[in-house]
Amino acid sequence: MAKTIKLEEQTYHGLDNLRGKGETFSQVVGRLLKVAGVIYDVKEILGPTHYLMERPVSGGQAKTSPD
Repeated sequence: MAKTIKLEEQTYHGLDNLRGKGETFSQVVGRLLKVAGVIYDVKEILGPTHYLMERPVSGGQAKTSPD
C-alpha cells in the first residue's frame, strides 16, 4: 500500500541525488533505512561522546542525550 509523505525541497533533491538509474524513491529510502540500522547497531559499542550518538532535533541542531 502506497503512502504519500511530504519532504522539504532540499531533502527531495538529496534523495534524488542518491537515486540510482531506474531506482524508485521508495527503494532509495529502503536502502537508507538498512544503512541506518547498521549505524544504530554500531553506535551501541561506541562511547557516549562519539558523534554517532548525537540525535537530530528540529532546527537542524543535534543533541547528545537520547530522548
